[in-house]
Amino acid sequence: MKKLLYTSGIVLLALSSCTTEEPEMNATPENGKNSITFVGETFAPGTRIEIGDKEGSTYPVLWSEGDQIGIISPVETTFQNASATLNASDAGKNSGIFVLDTETPVETKMDLIIYYPYSSFTSYSEGALHSVVPMEQKQARPNDNSHVGKYTLAYATSSIDPALAEEGKSPTVNFSLKHAVAYVKFVVSSSEFASYKLNGVSLWSDGEAIAGDLAVNLSTGETKTETPRNYATVLVEEPQALSSTQELWLVTLPVDLTGKEVYASISMSDGTKNVTIPRKIDVKQLKANAVNTITLSNVSMADNTIPWYEPEETRYLAAGWAYGEANTFVTTTDGEEFTIDVKARGYFNGCEEPKYAKIIFTNNLNGTNYTLAINGKRNNPQSPSDYAKDVEINSDYTLTIKTSKGSYEGWFGKVGIMNAEKEYIWAFNVWYLPGGIVEHTYKNGVVMDRYIGDSYAPDYTNWHGVGAYFQWGRPFAFSWGSTTYKVATTNVTDLKISAKNPDIFFKTDGAERHNGDWWLGDWQGARTDRKDDFWGNPNTTAQAGSPDKGTKSIYDPCPKGWMVASPTIYKEVIEGKESDFETNGSVQSMIYKYDGINKAYWHFSGLKWASSGGNPNNNMNDIVGVWSNSSYHGYDASDHNVYQIYYRTSQGTWSDAGGRAAGMSVRCMKDTDNR
Repeated sequence: MKKLLYTSGIVLLALSSCTTEEPEMNATPENGKNSITFVGETFAPGTRIEIGDKEGSTYPVLWSEGDQIGIISPVETTFQNASATLNASDAGKNSGIFVLDTETPVETKMDLIIYYPYSSFTSYSEGALHSVVPMEQKQARPNDNSHVGKYTLAYATSSIDPALAEEGKSPTVNFSLKHAVAYVKFVVSSSEFASYKLNGVSLWSDGEAIAGDLAVNLSTGETKTETPRNYATVLVEEPQALSSTQELWLVTLPVDLTGKEVYASISMSDGTKNVTIPRKIDVKQLKANAVNTITLSNVSMADNTIPWYEPEETRYLAAGWAYGEANTFVTTTDGEEFTIDVKARGYFNGCEEPKYAKIIFTNNLNGTNYTLAINGKRNNPQSPSDYAKDVEINSDYTLTIKTSKGSYEGWFGKVGIMNAEKEYIWAFNVWYLPGGIVEHTYKNGVVMDRYIGDSYAPDYTNWHGVGAYFQWGRPFAFSWGSTTYKVATTNVTDLKISAKNPDIFFKTDGAERHNGDWWLGDWQGARTDRKDDFWGNPNTTAQAGSPDKGTKSIYDPCPKGWMVASPTIYKEVIEGKESDFETNGSVQSMIYKYDGINKAYWHFSGLKWASSGGNPNNNMNDIVGVWSNSSYHGYDASDHNVYQIYYRTSQGTWSDAGGRAAGMSVRCMKDTDNR
């Protein structure tokens, strides 16, 4: 509640929906308190947080416990953005009384804006209400639409005039809410996938805005968006088998899709394999103030007619998409040639046809030590910036990669995947590792003997070989050398921005509300808008670091068969580490004897500062920083951190929590499902 509002009085708001039943005005203000009664005459169809079964041409609406209405006085300052909360006794009804605390009675006539649902982030300016329709929405379970009120915007304009009130009674305000958004009801069935659980449905359009920020003109009802997003997804938190027809509900911007290419992608899982089917659909208008039904009957594998899209994926989708089977490929032999599949997979909403490939950079320092060849084309060794550019992807959507050894071991670099317009849509990392991956058996899992990209030389004469750096949740690696990547202030409000910029380190300087995160870096929404499952281990507990191993996600940067290590591994290391550090050549390491005898080296590999993307001085002797796959703990309003190993010699203190925009090392543990 805004600071201008106090708790010395009561305002009563009584609301009715599309029903003839009148609310009972049985709430009486205390002596000396201020009372105003707001009576909602009618609701447009589909108003409430829960939409009932269709009755004739309308859908009844039901209030839920904890519902809140927002009240704004556009000129006066009495109600800048006040919240009124539903009486608990009115939950489940389609009328109710709402209570608002206020300091001063309304004594003169006043214009009002009434909207639903109340949010401190909803604002009014220049004749318009401003809100947002998010791209990712969550539904508790099939056939349950109780989530739609969280994502909607309904509004009314009215006025209050105390002079018209009967003597001894509170003034009455009559109003009728109208919806600025459209509701989409997906009706999904499948005999082929009857045993699979329905995880979610996405709606994608060709260049038309489905989601984004929303401004509705209160005089004309016209809606606009300055951040158009051409897809939106509804995810089921408790998915059930498709043995019977299920309904999923999505809130969208109102949009005319007549003549546009539109797809609905249906995502299902049998517990091991994820299947996402993009089905082309004929949709015309998604009308505001209405329920728009899209029937997806008898979904089958035959619905997918797109040659560059792979419907089956065993990795956790994290409501996103990827290209290829892994994000890091390991080559063990100098001059080795290997072929990779670059088909899109996951939610179709973010996918584009991969047409070209390009070397983004080719070593860990300055681009001159290693070379890569893509389909037989390589960069010019005499001109490091003259990389192989715009190489056409093979007709079967594969690429052939060939490596050649440079001046030191480690990782070769990063290859970008591009669309027909030659814009990046993804990237993958190539790691040269003679002899292959070495496994160490810890108490809590099998762990790699090094970080991703680490050459793991017995004696580090060049400490830059200690590996690659990752911003938490992103699959794209960054090198130590600043000439091999670019830096930009975070403005990432959807996953496509990250995917289209695999060569950019998103710093936090310049973003006001970043909370240490590259994702939603200048976001004004709730903590729960941030994503904790990018690397497959969202922490729903209150403890520091998830107690679970997690799962391999499509954004996980580890090679096939491996996943980012869990907090259980890191807690084991911290508890059992040697008290003294060990130096090999120019690199200092933390030592953990994982079997009581043999050493595992956790190098002081340094990091990249979240604020600037730059590197701290004396990095190799000062900082060890390694990400886990888990957020720090569950949704605390102030916590946006990730569980990590962090120690800075110059400060002499350990930290197990860090902001997500920093660039740090990644250690991988064995994925028992070999994804």
